[in-house]
Amino acid sequence: MKFAMIAAGATLSAAALAAPAQAQHTGFTAGAGYTHFDGDDVAVGGLTGRLGYRFFPYFGVEGEAAIGVNDDAIGGVDVELDHAFGVYGVGYLPVSENVELFGRAGWAEVEARASLGAFTVGADEDGLGFGGGAVIAVSERLAFRGEYTRLEGDDDALDTFSFGAQVSF
Repeated sequence: MKFAMIAAGATLSAAALAAPAQAQHTGFTAGAGYTHFDGDDVAVGGLTGRLGYRFFPYFGVEGEAAIGVNDDAIGGVDVELDHAFGVYGVGYLPVSENVELFGRAGWAEVEARASLGAFTVGADEDGLGFGGGAVIAVSERLAFRGEYTRLEGDDDALDTFSFGAQVSF
């Protein structure tokens, strides 16, 4: 995980030095990346896809979905992410021509399951999701995105860290 975070930071730093690419726009965005879900005693990962629409240069909405690809084991119990969904309102703050910060808040749901031999139990949490991150445009249409989101469920909370790419239409 440390290597992934260092690689993400190096990529974001290099992208920030790229030629200006006009990060602010309106219209549709689509993206994909990897999300690390970190709970109290478990950490799993998922491939995440996002679709968004930016109504104004400073406000938009987005939906995301993730499927599990990286499981965890706790004392012989296998834990895996089934899926996660979220819908968010997003506010953007331009920092330069190709870099902007964002904050988001909305609703999210995460479903996982734990298995010990033939015995399997499922768990789901839904509730408030909030966080923020940065988008660094490397061209007029392509950008890299890194973010942190806190998911506050009824019983538990998760911290998520995500890195990926997005395309603007």
